[in-house]
Amino acid sequence: MLINLESRGIISKPILEMARSLKSFRNIAAHADPKEIAEEDAELLLNICEIIIEYAYEISEMLENIKVRLEHLNSD
Repeated sequence: MLINLESRGIISKPILEMARSLKSFRNIAAHADPKEIAEEDAELLLNICEIIIEYAYEISEMLENIKVRLEHLNSD
């Protein structure tokens, strides 16, 4: 799904890599492993999620609003 979003230009390659890092952390946390996910890891993961959501949803809406505004300003 993420590769599909990246191929359609909805998310960028860096955002795709950030999303893949979530999977890596998930794999560590899900399996019996001596490695532990620390509180600062959880905060980092939350930040990654917020960035992905902002990029995929909010930024595209912002860009559309900018385009509409510029079209309006340039039409005068």
